[in-house]
Amino acid sequence: ARRTQAASMLQAILIMGMPSATALREPSERAMTLRAYASQRKPMSLTVSHPMAYNKRLSEEQLAARPECARGLTSDSLVAGDDTVPTPDERKRRRAALVSLYLACDMLDECHDLIGSDSSAGSDAAYLHALLHRREGGFDGELGLTGWQNSRYWWGVLGPGHPLFRDMPQLARDVFRQYPDDTRAATFVEACQSTHNWDPDAFVSLCEAAVAGTPARSPLLDFCAELQHREWERLCERTWEAVFC
Repeated sequence: ARRTQAASMLQAILIMGMPSATALREPSERAMTLRAYASQRKPMSLTVSHPMAYNKRLSEEQLAARPECARGLTSDSLVAGDDTVPTPDERKRRRAALVSLYLACDMLDECHDLIGSDSSAGSDAAYLHALLHRREGGFDGELGLTGWQNSRYWWGVLGPGHPLFRDMPQLARDVFRQYPDDTRAATFVEACQSTHNWDPDAFVSLCEAAVAGTPARSPLLDFCAELQHREWERLCERTWEAVFC
């Protein structure tokens, strides 16, 4: 009976192939093109230059600013040659991976539309949600809140335990070696090192100070933009690994 059962299993594998869990997904060509485009925007601007539209239609100027390689790309078309029906959790992972790319392309409204309902405590979606509002900056947005205020709210939703927080103090220290000429950045990095803790609210405040300061280009602004970009790189890699590895 055991031989018969084994023979039947072998025959099924030969006919149907190995189980799908062993097959690695690959990103589509368009997804790879958009990721290459997003990665080249280094560093991305600390904040965007236009307010978010939210429920209003995007202006022609805003639509024209969207990169050609992003138009029509969906979370389902991220994966090459995949005609299976994704599970609800898999759809969330794909949306997060796409949002990580949109974020670097200043497509905050598209990010917001995709990520809103997925933004639960501890999730990559909530991290992305907080980050997109930080990039919204001082513009007024939902419920009369500025992007800075909204970002702080979503950091609260995310909570303190996201794995990326473990990397951020060292990333801050590494970036500060490039831009050591601002006392506020020095104080921030020293606090990260002394507590071995990442305070996302404190970084929002630092970014807010950098944008409000003069001149328009300053060591503090450069520090914040570079650190944000490295943060985005880690988060983008994490969301992609969740889909493709």
